[in-house]
Amino acid sequence: MSATNLLEFTPDELVSLVTSWDEPAYRGRQVAVWIFAKGVREFEAMSNLPTPLRARLEREAVVGVPAVVSTLASRDGSRKLILRLDDGRVIHAVLMPDRDRLTLCVSTQVGCGFACAFCLTGTMGLVRNLTAGEIVGQVMAARQALGAGERITHIVFMGMGEPLANYAATVKALRILTSPQGFGFSPRRITVSTVG
Repeated sequence: MSATNLLEFTPDELVSLVTSWDEPAYRGRQVAVWIFAKGVREFEAMSNLPTPLRARLEREAVVGVPAVVSTLASRDGSRKLILRLDDGRVIHAVLMPDRDRLTLCVSTQVGCGFACAFCLTGTMGLVRNLTAGEIVGQVMAARQALGAGERITHIVFMGMGEPLANYAATVKALRILTSPQGFGFSPRRITVSTVG
């Protein structure tokens, strides 16, 4: 049985999952805080969860964050994270500093089917859509790559792919990112870019 990636779940869905295991609803909210607010990926570190629940999470679930293959730094302070997905495909996420802001640009697809003349990604063609968990996983990977005192203040959906051509996953990722029980980003600090 393959492990369930908990980044695919909204906070409410985490509550439903945990209650389906005969645990109280507040345990699902605790799992959401550990993952989304604290960025913890190891279930053993979730110290306020009972040992049997941590063991079940260990057996049946993962917090599946894309692996950072390399980081390319620019003179302006921007950092491109080259990320490898579980299927071996590669995507990009970019951290862009600007005075008191640190904006993360995330991808929504591997490649893109629109072939815009100004965009190199379009030359790849569309390989596949990302899942909501793979989109959210870019935020987790970027947070782990931050230096001391840094925090992501804004998110832009302007990386590889057309967000609205992957509508369901984009909307679900937005729900996770803006939920007070999720990452807690203000919707005013997130921009979704589209070619159409």
